[in-house]
Amino acid sequence: MSKKLLSVLTFIAPFALGLGSALAQEPSPTPAELTLHPGDTITWSPQGPHRLRFGGTVTHTGANLALTPFVDVQKVLEDFKPPPPPAESGGVVRWPTGNITAKVRADTGAPPVTEFFFTCGFDPHTGLMVTVPFKIEPGAGQPARHLQIVSANPPRWVLKGAPDKKLSRP
Repeated sequence: MSKKLLSVLTFIAPFALGLGSALAQEPSPTPAELTLHPGDTITWSPQGPHRLRFGGTVTHTGANLALTPFVDVQKVLEDFKPPPPPAESGGVVRWPTGNITAKVRADTGAPPVTEFFFTCGFDPHTGLMVTVPFKIEPGAGQPARHLQIVSANPPRWVLKGAPDKKLSRP
């Protein structure tokens, strides 16, 4: 093996091993934790190079995957703070790093959008950080929740809680 290849593998191996152990320690969220109702609030807290991205197509596990279009996300989420930046080509909307908050709309049932998912807007991470879908259901008198989603390294999104839950799409 060449010295250059060996040095590259030596550099990459800790990251690869760290990703496996970090994800193994984080359980998956329950269906109830992934189900949003009117009045629920979500705060995304991307740090470092990470950014929140909706829309467009990414390559995930070797295949093209269309992310939830931001026009559909707006049918279920409102009151984005800060407001969404202008859409890029292909309908991609990505915020710069920093906290983003949105609320599940009271009229989320019309027109029906039943789920959404997102990824990181930092181009090297778009395929790595695709999340499992969040479901949207009409309210049934349950109290509003506040979900906090943070970026983490190795690159992934995590639902904050005790314990934190991995949002990585298989």
